Amino acid sequence: MPTHKINLLPTVTASLLTNYVARYRVPAAWFSDVTQVWFSSDEAGNNPIASRLVWTPTGGNAAPFDIEVASVSAVTGAEFYFQYGDKPFDTDPYRAAAKIVTDTSDDFSDLTTNGNDGTGLFFTAGAVTGPDGDTPAAETTSGSASRVVVSDDASLDITGAITIKGWVKVQATPGSGQAHGFASKYKPSGNNRGYAVTVQEGREVRALISSDGTSPNTKVVLGSALPLDEWKHVVVVFEPSTAIRIYIDGSLDTEDTTSIPASINTNAEPLYWGTYVSPSTSTSLDGEFSDLSVHAEAQSDAEANADYLLQGPNASTYWTTSVVGGSLLKRAKYGAGLRLGWKL
Repeated sequence: MPTHKINLLPTVTASLLTNYVARYRVPAAWFSDVTQVWFSSDEAGNNPIASRLVWTPTGGNAAPFDIEVASVSAVTGAEFYFQYGDKPFDTDPYRAAAKIVTDTSDDFSDLTTNGNDGTGLFFTAGAVTGPDGDTPAAETTSGSASRVVVSDDASLDITGAITIKGWVKVQATPGSGQAHGFASKYKPSGNNRGYAVTVQEGREVRALISSDGTSPNTKVVLGSALPLDEWKHVVVVFEPSTAIRIYIDGSLDTEDTTSIPASINTNAEPLYWGTYVSPSTSTSLDGEFSDLSVHAEAQSDAEANADYLLQGPNASTYWTTSVVGGSLLKRAKYGAGLRLGWKL
């Protein structure tokens, strides 16, 4: 098996991204056992890169990996190498600010090391095909109190900057006066408001941030409407005392800089995906979800755009690969066995 040099093209970003977690789908023809796939910053495999398998494919499907890339330049892009053989480690590629990355392809487990696993109720992981056209995603049960429940944890009680993001395909418009949940750690009683992202009766994206749990001190920002039956990438960013921003498909949709709270109230409520306030047919969103995550940082315009490009339907166009030469059957620096295959 030849070693492949993988290039992330400069066109994925308009600026410099550091410690960025890039989504790369390894073609099925490159491996026979996905657990043996890893990546390095050098051809020889002496400098492994943190990565996480997002989904274990079957048949001829590609394998999506999240890979920590030290920097992606808008001038030179980024490069690393595909390796196959004794895997040197199994690491978390996500920055410390990543508090939950929910696996919507399999079981709603948390891909980070924080252990914020979820339980789906009327919500099935891996039931549909996601926005990249290959990786499975999750689907709610139409007309039910669908939700993924993630137990309250200190790591999710974020008081400062926050980014909430993921893909959603809305399949029913909320009724008059209703709000259907995208993400919610928020309950409008007992000063338990915190943070939430909803879809309104006009299918507009709405962000809510409460500084003390009360209704008068909850900042509400309304973005554009989402279409029906179409995957859309949604990102909500709260930057304390500065701004609340809503991005749709990698572009800034709405920004509010007026009377922005200095912090977020904490509560003992669970984090819900797919519902809002309390699970019911009037607050649960009918649709499909993929790549759901919460981060304790205000992510940039460039990262919102890169996520959209690398997780979406045209992701493969932002990568190039080339076969690189080398010696036959080289012993890996990490692990006791041999690297499988050879270098051409």
